[in-house]
Amino acid sequence: MLNIGNKISLLRKEKGWSQGDLAEQIAASREIIGKYERNENSPSLEMALKMAKAFGVTVDFLLGEGEYSSYDKDTVERIKNIQKMDSDTKSVLFNVIDTYIQNFKTKQAFATNNRIMKQVTLNVPDNKYPFFMELVKSLGFIKVSDKPELDKKQLEFVEGTKNSLKQVEQHLRGEIKLKTADQLFDEL
Repeated sequence: MLNIGNKISLLRKEKGWSQGDLAEQIAASREIIGKYERNENSPSLEMALKMAKAFGVTVDFLLGEGEYSSYDKDTVERIKNIQKMDSDTKSVLFNVIDTYIQNFKTKQAFATNNRIMKQVTLNVPDNKYPFFMELVKSLGFIKVSDKPELDKKQLEFVEGTKNSLKQVEQHLRGEIKLKTADQLFDEL
């Protein structure tokens, strides 16, 4: 609880509340909210719980302590819900999350002169490829609206990605059999 005052002030301002508004939300005085924010007083556990509920965060987040202190309440709730899922559903969800993480990392790696080359690597089980390919096509991820100026290495990367997508489509039509990621990894 070393610097809870700054956290209270930040969360209050994010909500667009005055000290009086927060005080009203948690049945406290405006003066005590000011003292909390200046770190002149520390809130009791009961008051910390009321503030956390009012702000929509966990007490861990408010106090800055504990395993989930850097996560907001929605993130913690999502993690709890994921833990309740069956292993197959978790696997598909983690593959989607991994895809977005890979996409984010790729955007960072290929950022050039305020232009970002977009590429997504799908880590999807064979039995899920048809669904994801239809999703990718329907969202228009394969279309490029303008042609950025790319260096030779980036052009090779784009061509390799296009070839990979063609191979996945051929695999889906049964024309070729692609190796799974595990098979490719085993070959290394």
